Formats: sequence, C-alpha cells, structure tokens
Amino acid sequence: MGDTPYVLVVDQLGDPNKDPACADSTVYGNVETYVTHDVVAFARTLPVQQDPSQWTIVGYSNGGGCAFKYAAEHPDIWGNLLSVSGEIVPGSEHPDGTIADAFGGSPAAYEAAKPTSILTSHTGGYPNEWALFTAGQNDPAYVDQARQGAAAAAKARWNVDSYVVPGAGHVVDALEGGLAEGLARLYPRLGLSAP
Repeated sequence: MGDTPYVLVVDQLGDPNKDPACADSTVYGNVETYVTHDVVAFARTLPVQQDPSQWTIVGYSNGGGCAFKYAAEHPDIWGNLLSVSGEIVPGSEHPDGTIADAFGGSPAAYEAAKPTSILTSHTGGYPNEWALFTAGQNDPAYVDQARQGAAAAAKARWNVDSYVVPGAGHVVDALEGGLAEGLARLYPRLGLSAP
C-alpha cells in the first residue's frame, strides 16, 4: 500500500430538489446504508489503509451535514471529518417536511438522528477523532453552524477547530477555500507531504 489517497465522490441526494436528511427512509430509500455500508464495503476492496485514522469523510453544504452525522455515528470507519459549509442538522431547512418524509412523522427519530444528539449518546467515546468545520465569511448562518458543530465535537472530546474562509460566500469560493484549508491541516495527520 502506498501513500496515494483514494477519493470517492458519493452523491447522497440523488435528486438535488429532494433532501433525504442523510437517513434511510421509505420515501427516499436507504441513503445512510448506501454511504456507510455499500460505499465503505467497496472502498475496503481497494488497497487502502484500514485504520480509521487514515479515513476522512468530507462533505459540502447538505453533504457536510451528512459527513458530520456519519462521522459521529461511525468513528470505527472515519477518524477524520471535514465539513465545508455544512448544515449542523440534516434537513434543517425544512424540518416539518423532513420529519414527515425521512423520519416517518417521528420528531423523536429526527432528534435522535441529529449529529449533536449522536455525539452525546455515543457510548463508545471518541478516542482519536479529528474535525474541521469551515464556512465562508459572507455566509453568517453557516459560519454560526460551523462554530456550533465544532463546539459540539469539542465537547465530545474530538480534536476539532473551525475556520472562516476569507471573503467567501456559500458556493465555489467557500468550497475551494474550505477544501484547501482542510487538506492542508490533514496532510500531517495522514502522513502525507503537502503539495
């Protein structure tokens, strides 16, 4: 096994006009199972490191919320998280519809699926989790969510920080700036040389 990283780009939405809230549901299908089981099982067939400290889950916007949720649920898979302009709660833009469609009408199931709830209820602890939450300077709602995510992860004893991308909004500039900052911080942790 060399030091060349594999990058898998996974679409958790399917339809950009629908929000499955990173969950398995009868309305949207098995979104969570697809990402956390099917994609992971495929990745493990590649010549990759198996140690979670070498695995990173990254997401942007809606995907950032999913990445946070899956990292909180599965420290046995991902030891690193990069949430770029990520939602603090998947489906938070339309909670009533999310509860109805993705959680079978159960507010309790929706609450339990929030990354912050998962962090506080996770019984195994987080021995070596690393995370960076980023957002664009001109995107104050997501700057606030990045800081909230970082605070919740820090409370769960993750090695975590947040970063505001100077002059960026919520689109390409935030994505490029967040990825650049996140990867620069990840290189040493992953044992890679900076480009």
